[in-house]
Amino acid sequence: MHKLTAHLFDSNIPKTNNQIEGKFSGTQQKEDKKRFKTKRGAMSYLKPIIERQNDELKWT
Repeated sequence: MHKLTAHLFDSNIPKTNNQIEGKFSGTQQKEDKKRFKTKRGAMSYLKPIIERQNDELKWT
């Protein structure tokens, strides 16, 4: 457990070792971050995108 929370006590330890994850969490708006924490929220964001892509494929 100490390894998981060490970044809270030492500012030299990054919160994540994944640079992409760090970039995402630093660039996204707070509302977007909350949206992606649940399956329902993620699907509400992705559903219109998927439907639009499906509609575009029907016309090609």
